[in-house]
Amino acid sequence: MFVYQLTHQRKVEYDNKEQKWIYCGKTIGYYSTREKAEKTIEKYKTIEGFRDYPDDFVIVEYEVDFDDFDFI
Repeated sequence: MFVYQLTHQRKVEYDNKEQKWIYCGKTIGYYSTREKAEKTIEKYKTIEGFRDYPDDFVIVEYEVDFDDFDFI
């Protein structure tokens, strides 16, 4: 079984010392299907603070209901 985490990861500043981007990340929610997460993206693309950065949404698939600790 899988769940889908939807976040919005916007670049806010480049750190010259560390040579990498600093992001502002917001977790929007967790969904039972990728399609539900994609539908939510369409809704958020109309909201101020998100609509200016429509390509910064990220969906990550996570497997659930298994042991992730390997002690053998």
